[in-house]
Amino acid sequence: MSRSSESTPSLRVLKLSTKSEKSRKMWAEQKVGFHRTGVRAFHHPAVGEFELTFQAMHLPGDQSLTLFAYPAEPGTPAADALKLALVTGLKHYLGPFEAYAAGEMPDTPFREEAARLDTPNFYYAQEDELFAAAALQGFTWSVHRSHTVIGHAVGNAMNMGLTIAVQATLAKHLDLPFAFPGSAAQWNGLTDMTDAGVLAEQMVWAATETAGRNEAFNIVNGDVFRWRWMWPRLADLLGVPAEQVIGFEKRARPLEVQMAEHVHHWPAIATEYGLVESDISRLASWWHTDADLGREMEVVTDMGKSRAAGFLSFRRTDQAFAELFDRYRADRLIP
Repeated sequence: MSRSSESTPSLRVLKLSTKSEKSRKMWAEQKVGFHRTGVRAFHHPAVGEFELTFQAMHLPGDQSLTLFAYPAEPGTPAADALKLALVTGLKHYLGPFEAYAAGEMPDTPFREEAARLDTPNFYYAQEDELFAAAALQGFTWSVHRSHTVIGHAVGNAMNMGLTIAVQATLAKHLDLPFAFPGSAAQWNGLTDMTDAGVLAEQMVWAATETAGRNEAFNIVNGDVFRWRWMWPRLADLLGVPAEQVIGFEKRARPLEVQMAEHVHHWPAIATEYGLVESDISRLASWWHTDADLGREMEVVTDMGKSRAAGFLSFRRTDQAFAELFDRYRADRLIP
């Protein structure tokens, strides 16, 4: 179906996707910022009135791109030049929030050729629509399956780097324990992460190198670590005294619980240090860091496929955190 007017480009709905009630509630409670979004009301005889929320990008020539709805005919210069990159993540292997780690999980390290889980997954739907649109319109594509992404962002609903920095700031200024919030499995097991810069480098590589065309790739930094090694290093980077650093001890200590009675101090801290954001909800996503570090299974990613294809970028995760914290200080988001 489509809808158009003199002031808006035509919008072709290729697929509608819904989230579970749990997921809708979770997202409704977060402040999520987008580059550009739109909401359109539609009527369909089978479902009645509904609203479609979409995200768009600006392209040269006043064109508007909505996901998998590029107005190009196969074999035209526009189609031949277009390369679409879809960024998903390890829920491809672990399942969506509403069915996370349900059923039999693939062995670690996760490899791209692992069979899909036998459960509905928004990542699978996105891939299928990408493949179908590419077959129809003739563009090339790449899929990038990241682990937890650390990068410079504000107002992001899944921001572990800034969340940990805010936790450390509260710990220092209120003399609180800087306590690891997660599980024994995460504290002791091997894991990895994805620096946003490495993700961007792989996307550019896949768009410009023949070996990256029409393939799905995992993307992590290339090192592995244990949180029992990383946590005290993050404390040191953030200036938390060693005596305040606490690792896993018998049980998880979710940040949503740890921080609940202390978040009201943030505006005063922001004023004292001249920080630019006094709304802690735009900085810390407690729920996401709790979920990420609270997992009860090993989560490690194989990079062999993209290495063999020629993508060799590497980033030490502790160094990625260090550079990120420096940027947040420079931007006056943390002291």
